[in-house]
Amino acid sequence: MTRIFPLALAALLLGLVAGEPGAVPNPLAPTVEPGAGAGGARACYWVFGETDTPLEGVPSHYIGAIRGRVTALSPPACVDLPPGGQGGKRVLHLQPVPGVKRYHVLKTEGLPAPQATVTVRKRGNGALWYWVVAVNAWRRSPMSGPFPALNTEVDAPDNEIRVTPVPNATAYSYYVTRTPKPPLGRDNTGVAEFVGPTVTHTGGAAHVPAGFPPTPAEEPPSGYGNFLLGSTEGDTLEDTGQPLSRVLPPSLNETERQPLTITPDATGDSRNPLNALISLRPQVAAPLAPEPSFAWTGFYPVWLDTRVESGGVNHYQSPPAGGGNYKSTIGSMNLGLTSHTQSQYANLTGELTTYGMGDSIWLAPIVSVHGGTRDGGDEGTEILRSHIDRVAREAWLTLKADAPPGSVGLPVEGDLGEAGAGRTLLNAGQAVRKGRIEFVDNVMAYGRGTDWTPDMAGRWISFDVDSPPMPKEGPWSKITSAGGPGGGVRQWYEVDQVLSPTQLRFRAITGWSDHVNLGFSRFIRDPQTGKGPGTLYTNRLANFTLPNDRRAASEAGGYLLAPGTSLDDPYHQERTLRVEPLREAWKAGDALVVAAGPQTTVTQGWFVQFGDYMPQDVIQGLEVMNYGERTANGPGVHIGSEPSTPGWQVGLQVTLPDSGAGNGIVINGSKAREAAILAPPDLPALRFSETTAPWLQGDSATNSLLVKAPSGAIPLQVNEAGSVLNGRTRVNGALSLGPHTALAGSDMTRGKVRFTGDGRRTEFRVSFPQPHASEPVVCFNTDLFLKDALRKVSRDGFTVAFETPPPAGEAITVWWMAQE
Repeated sequence: MTRIFPLALAALLLGLVAGEPGAVPNPLAPTVEPGAGAGGARACYWVFGETDTPLEGVPSHYIGAIRGRVTALSPPACVDLPPGGQGGKRVLHLQPVPGVKRYHVLKTEGLPAPQATVTVRKRGNGALWYWVVAVNAWRRSPMSGPFPALNTEVDAPDNEIRVTPVPNATAYSYYVTRTPKPPLGRDNTGVAEFVGPTVTHTGGAAHVPAGFPPTPAEEPPSGYGNFLLGSTEGDTLEDTGQPLSRVLPPSLNETERQPLTITPDATGDSRNPLNALISLRPQVAAPLAPEPSFAWTGFYPVWLDTRVESGGVNHYQSPPAGGGNYKSTIGSMNLGLTSHTQSQYANLTGELTTYGMGDSIWLAPIVSVHGGTRDGGDEGTEILRSHIDRVAREAWLTLKADAPPGSVGLPVEGDLGEAGAGRTLLNAGQAVRKGRIEFVDNVMAYGRGTDWTPDMAGRWISFDVDSPPMPKEGPWSKITSAGGPGGGVRQWYEVDQVLSPTQLRFRAITGWSDHVNLGFSRFIRDPQTGKGPGTLYTNRLANFTLPNDRRAASEAGGYLLAPGTSLDDPYHQERTLRVEPLREAWKAGDALVVAAGPQTTVTQGWFVQFGDYMPQDVIQGLEVMNYGERTANGPGVHIGSEPSTPGWQVGLQVTLPDSGAGNGIVINGSKAREAAILAPPDLPALRFSETTAPWLQGDSATNSLLVKAPSGAIPLQVNEAGSVLNGRTRVNGALSLGPHTALAGSDMTRGKVRFTGDGRRTEFRVSFPQPHASEPVVCFNTDLFLKDALRKVSRDGFTVAFETPPPAGEAITVWWMAQE
């Protein structure tokens, strides 16, 4: 599928804003003869009309023969086909519509469950079971299977699944389980989605939902699928069971044209205090992607320009007796987008493609300030400002009716305003806690007295230590079966696998992995057994320390385990939540909670470069320059916060290329006011991570530079390092060594030599391991009670001379030190 479809849909959506008045009515539902079968499959017929008005500027996004604007779909006409499926003949009678030159009839019916065979291409000692769903655009068949793969390799399979093609199916989705039980709910069962009738399964499985009910014939067609029964310029069309053709049904009435009107802000306030000229608050469903695979689409409303000559006020003073602090806020445009779907959201986007020479600037904001600021405001002049408000909030609901396993509709009571597609829905009424968490190693939780069972896989686990301490009140305190603390918004992780009654594995999703635990559960410790937090998996983006107010929870090891599912799209219809299939039965009266989260990554700015570069290209990430007439009194880049606020765990992180063609921080300029790198005293200024190596910091008490190191570590070692440290290291002034430090020499500065006397020899030569750069100063000691002297010192060594020869066979030890 090409990008023609999203482009065409975007053009048609924009076409709603302007155009000539005049509407073509939508067709009525067709009548079908004979109108009833004998209990066979159900089929529904839909009609849309094509006009003489051409689709200007975009190719047809339906089929090649449709070139005119079209109406919306008619209501359906649904009948039961004869037993056995597509037998007999149906005649459809169409109602004429003024302005329509041709009619296109669509047909929807249930897809039959596909049949498949499995070929094991890599033998093993295990078994896998495969399942298949046929799809027509976004419509599903019943799930079929299991199709066994016996005597296969389980962890690294190589199996071919071949499906007998299903009439009118556009693709197939494949699933795998390790038991003959069909997949239900979200789990690691996905093999392939929306692909052809033959796939090869190698490796693992994706984490996907499964077990949705088949799509009924009465559901309107959507997406680019096999729906077109035929086209006619007359008033009848026959259905003889002919194959259906591909078509993208219309999602909007393209012939309906509304003139652009300017009205006060649509808040219902006649005073209109915001002085809005146009207020657009569309609340329509964004069109689906034309195909289920690799095709995007979306929805955008519209935008403006403003000039203001009077009426502005800016008085932000705070008189001591009260009052003040009022001002006008004026802008050219404000865009608002509120969504409860799982879409990707971008409030403002655009494209710039250049092929010729010249600058390419997508966004160039320019602010020229002629006035100034004389109030107590905090903004001043800013070129770009961003605010992100991360909200962690729960929404509590009550289930109104029993829901058996596989249910996708949950009637509820409560406020649905906090809910949205993709959010996690938990059954708090069935939450349980038995025993305690002993310790957590990344995403592996170990319990004591927990009695976890394999059927708990797919449920959700929450650790008390991840929830801020709060009084035992609020909704959670009323969940008596949980036996846990009240209050507090809880973080939840889906259980991947239960390995034993005291061991389970859960999913902790981050931007780079599904199994990286950055939460506080890594710090859980069981005082009775002494386990945790010993050797813990951690990550440089995780918190290295546990806040003091959560230490009691880490010692207690409390947790909750609850059934859960994900809200589907749409997340509700009337007062019924639409969810992914339940794995277990939920009961009327159960307390449900839309959980806070899930996890997210909050980034204030993200700048990424792609492409192939030429050698002459200048490639820069972020450049902040001051071309003013004086040195700025603010920092070029400020990373952090006020000292009393939490701030950042890492202020600046630099990742260098493995090729070695990079430097961490480069400082240009010939002079500095104080230093190139400036750090407060008593704060380590240079330290090496994940080592016990010494570090440097200034000491405010002694006004000196400290080389600090753990006990037993060498505090300072100076070695020759190729071309980097060929020269000497000089200390001007005093070098102070603390009580736990020492100067460590080398074979060039000290040594021990043993000789044997022969009764005649009085001189013994000591050679250095290699010549010194200059003649050193040497001192020595021996273990003999003889007068001795130093002789013949050179770059290569020195001679020890005795007044009388040491006795024959006498062992002589010489200890020496040399310094250039």
